[in-house]
Order: sequence, then structure tokens, then C-alpha cells
Amino acid sequence: MLACRYVEEFSTSNFIGVTHDGKIVTPTSASILPSCTKGVVLAMAKELGYTVEQRPVPWEEVSTLREVAACGTAVVLTPIKTITRGSKVHKFDDFSTIAKLYDAVTKLQTGEAPDPHGYCRVVCDRAHESS
Repeated sequence: MLACRYVEEFSTSNFIGVTHDGKIVTPTSASILPSCTKGVVLAMAKELGYTVEQRPVPWEEVSTLREVAACGTAVVLTPIKTITRGSKVHKFDDFSTIAKLYDAVTKLQTGEAPDPHGYCRVVCDRAHESS
């Protein structure tokens, strides 16, 4: 059986990792679908002072990561407690960076934080307007 050499994405979400020195890493590959949510998360990470690396992520690196999360529209960021590949189980129990990023993105989404990028738009529901 041919083993995959690099992390790509989860079946429904992008992969975000945090190294022990606090860098945010996310895989690059021609087969990974672009993600608006990942783009916002990475932009917020940079604004919060984190170094962001978009690069191939070898499977061997997974065991050295401090935090891992799935990133996608429905969840923003969901902490991943374990990743199992074959008989090897990688466990993660620190999600402090993921929590900070989640908080920053959701505050942006709800209007609790300024939106200098113009990600959010006010939408008028014409069905509820008075004549």
C-alpha cells in the first residue's frame, strides 16, 4: 500500500496546526480546495502576531505539533484531540492558540470586533422593511 507522505486536509475541512514555537502551519497542495474561512483565520493569525506558514506538511511533523484544528465554514475552527494513522495515535490537549483564533474570527463575524478588511457585509432583508 502506498502511504501518503504529506498532510492535506480533513474530509470536510482544512488542516491547521500550531507548532511548539507558536507558528501556524497549514498545508499547500494542488488538490486542496481553497477556503475563504482559512483565509480569514490566517489573516487574523497574522494580525494577532503569529507567524503563518503555508507549505507542505510532512506526516512526521504531525506528532511534533502542539495543537491541531479543522477549519471550515460551518465550524470556523474545531480542535482535534487525536489523529490516528494506522496503529499510531497522535494526541493533542492544548488548544489555547486555536481558542484565540476562534474568538478573533467569531468576534469579527458578529460585529464585536472591527472589520478592517471588509469581510462582513450588512444585508437588508427587504421582506421585513416597512412600506
